[in-house]
Amino acid sequence: CIAVYVENYSNELATSFTFTLLTVIQLLHAFHSRSLQHSIFQLNPCSNFLLIIAVLFSFCCLVGGIYIPKVNEFLDLVPLGWWEWV
Repeated sequence: CIAVYVENYSNELATSFTFTLLTVIQLLHAFHSRSLQHSIFQLNPCSNFLLIIAVLFSFCCLVGGIYIPKVNEFLDLVPLGWWEWV
């Protein structure tokens, strides 16, 4: 079932999905990289307010780059459906 769905991807959709996935992973990695001694689960994720603002701003730029018509044409991206976000 999944193999049939994957075969139906266009190159543009696969590129947009990969770009989104790698960007979100890097944004989450920013929280993991806060300490060399402590796990992400041992640190308070809300203690660095500027990091939260930067990650939210970057995520908004990502979503804007995907869904704003002229911007996504410039970046060669296509809008993702709900299944790609899941």
